[in-house]
Amino acid sequence: MEQQDDDDDDSDQEMITEAERMEDDSDEELLAEVERLETQRGGALADERVYTFEDATHLSAFTKSATSTLERTTTRYKDGTNSLKWTWATGDTITHSFTSNGWRGIWVSYKESKLVSGDIDTMKITAPTTIETTHPLFIDLLRLVSKLSKQTRDEIVPTIGQGIYTTNNFWQQTYRWSVVTPTAIAEPVPSQEKLDNLTLIEKRLENWFVNQSQSSVQFTGNVKKRFDSLRVDRSHTEFSLLSIAKSTAGVITGTPLYAKQSEYNHREFGYAIPRVLLPMALDYHIRSRAVDVNEMAADELSNLNGDATNKAEATMRIAGGDLTMQQTFTNALGSTTPYTVENVKEAIGTLNDKRKERLLLLLDYIEDQGEYYVKEILKPGFSDGSGLGTLDHEMNNAGAGFMNAAFLLRKELQTAGKLSDYIATMKWYNDFGEIYQDPFEYAGTSADRMRTISYGGNLLFSCFVIHSVVV
Repeated sequence: MEQQDDDDDDSDQEMITEAERMEDDSDEELLAEVERLETQRGGALADERVYTFEDATHLSAFTKSATSTLERTTTRYKDGTNSLKWTWATGDTITHSFTSNGWRGIWVSYKESKLVSGDIDTMKITAPTTIETTHPLFIDLLRLVSKLSKQTRDEIVPTIGQGIYTTNNFWQQTYRWSVVTPTAIAEPVPSQEKLDNLTLIEKRLENWFVNQSQSSVQFTGNVKKRFDSLRVDRSHTEFSLLSIAKSTAGVITGTPLYAKQSEYNHREFGYAIPRVLLPMALDYHIRSRAVDVNEMAADELSNLNGDATNKAEATMRIAGGDLTMQQTFTNALGSTTPYTVENVKEAIGTLNDKRKERLLLLLDYIEDQGEYYVKEILKPGFSDGSGLGTLDHEMNNAGAGFMNAAFLLRKELQTAGKLSDYIATMKWYNDFGEIYQDPFEYAGTSADRMRTISYGGNLLFSCFVIHSVVV
């Protein structure tokens, strides 16, 4: 959040009102789109073969090796509450026969993968040779379609055929840029001057979000309007609606997320990231600063020690409108009065821990949406090496929100031992390898890529160099 002057309040209010109206309209459009897709799933999509494994009879469409087992399971799922679990040994196969001329498992078409001419009527998955004897593979929402386009190649299914992808299709370039050899540099260790400059960039970015010397208690005019426009309460409500849960075994379940171009995008990455993750990350970043905790505690102390109405209003100003967050603060504050400033500061600290806990769970959930194995390493869906099926316009919707949130949470991610993973994810989705071109293929860039890819790259540099090299 950047600090702005307090002039033209009436004009700004009109702009905010218009923005909220447009956002409400977009909500209505989203609901209409969901209804359209539901109708489509019962109509046009019904003409294609779709295996969600909600029906036990779907298992009979597949044959397996004698050393394999096929079963339905609720442990993991992408659509509904069931998926197919194939437990296989080295060299086992699972086969499905069909007559349509296209298929979609990880958004791969026969045009890319067939090596011979003529009709193809069988899909076979052959297990690789591994050290471990058996493995589980979960399959869900398997569609055998007649047409497929805008698919993105990634580490799980690299580029297969030739002459299919062009440099004009930006969503098909991510894997290509990921395997580019970095340019040799004369100074493998950055000089102190460069590190100082990067630290300055980091500070300026932090102050762009919010003046680091100013608490939210002091927000007025445009700054307060900007803070209120985050609609943090709604983001917490949306968080609850995602129904995210983590079992004792570490398995994460929740509302499925899909790529923007998927017909099943009831909830897409471009919804969960900018409308849930980013507002919650900004709120946590602002509220957890020492200047905010200290001034909030001092400013609300008398209200918390006042009558029930004053206490309830103070609790809402501190914890927001989400009932779970309010209860977290109330429980931490306790019932022994009168409260001291230290009591309130400790309770706010507990509240911020809850905010952080939700954020880290939300990040795990976003990553978990579509796990796969690459070179025997389990990798999450929204992670380096994953094309999500298609990246067509994906960074326009999800990229900037993810990069900003990762930057704001970089210290927490460092503490959790996950920063290097997120740096790799940022490099993958930012097409970071593109900077190693020599000579450059493109004469310029588009406004979309400028505000999503290039800007995210600036955050990446600051996050990467300062916290990976220095720390």
